[in-house]
Order: sequence, then C-alpha cells, then structure tokens
Amino acid sequence: MKAKILSSIIIAAAALAILFFTGCKYHPGVYADKDGLIERKQKWAESGIKDYTYTYTKKILLAGSETLDVTVRNGKVESFELKELDGMTADNIPAEEWEERKYYYERYINTHDKAKNYLMENIYSFIENMIESDCKRYNEDPYSYYAETVLEFSETSPFLSACTRESSYMRAFAEDSYGKLEILIKNFRDDTPSLCE
Repeated sequence: MKAKILSSIIIAAAALAILFFTGCKYHPGVYADKDGLIERKQKWAESGIKDYTYTYTKKILLAGSETLDVTVRNGKVESFELKELDGMTADNIPAEEWEERKYYYERYINTHDKAKNYLMENIYSFIENMIESDCKRYNEDPYSYYAETVLEFSETSPFLSACTRESSYMRAFAEDSYGKLEILIKNFRDDTPSLCE
C-alpha cells in the first residue's frame, strides 16, 4: 500500500515538474510570422527565377536528416545529389557503403516523385501548410497545444534561408509530445541565363 502511494506521489510530482518547466518556456498557441512568409513567397513568385541551384538541408528530431545539392532548370528539378543522410557522409563511412546508401535514397526520391518537394515554391507551401496544420491542432486543443515556427528571411532570392519549428502538447506524459524540424537553404545561385546568351 505504501509503495502504491509513494508511486502515485512520484508520478504526480513528475507531472507537475513537466508542466512547470514546459510552462516556463512555452505557452499554448501557434506562433509564426505567417504574413512575412506569404510576403516572401509572393516575392519569390514575382522574381520569375526558374533556373537555380542551392543546398537543401532538412532535420527532423528522432527521424533523421538529409542534405542535397539541388539543380532546377525551367522550373523543374533537373538533378539532385545526396550529400548527407542521418549524419553519414562520403567522408565518415566507407565509400562503397556511402555510394549504396546514396543510390537507394536518390532512387527512392525519384520513384516516389519527391523531387518536386525541393522546388522553392513548394518549400514555401510546405511551411505555410505546416503552420495551418498547427492552427488546426491548436483549435482542437487550445489549452495545451504549442507550436512555434521561427523563419529567417533574406533580402535576396530566395528570400528565405531557414525555418525552425518546435511543437508540443503540454500535457504530462503526452505521447510523441515534442517535435522539432529544421530546414536550411544555403548556397543559392540564380542561374537565369543572360539575354545575350
């Protein structure tokens, strides 16, 4: 009996600790500069850039990461090359193993028609849809759902350089409560051909 009471006290204390510490940092709600995102998305559309290259990185907590060099021509992904997968690169695992992983991952992207996800307009749409999804979750659970998307904008194309999203159900022992996603856009180069070429 004493053990059962002690166990209940420990569980209650743990629950209070979780609520206290998460409550100090997070407050229920959805936080994001959606207007800023839409404004940059429009600027990107107005730029008319259809030929470009860049390095794309996506990291998802407990789900892995990917980094690819992407080449877009005439508004379509012409090619991409995997540079990093779940922390593995050509420099830190045997060459044969890396080439095999690289081959199968790039093949997976092609066979599942995922290359279009690396178009800049689709990255903007992905983030916008993610924020809308967070709003839906919050409306379903306004007392405990928290999500914050921090966007880093740039003055030049593609007008977006990074996105970090954190989300959590601020309930004790909520399953899969905390999530984090990061997207990085680096080395962007506008390859629009000159009128004289």
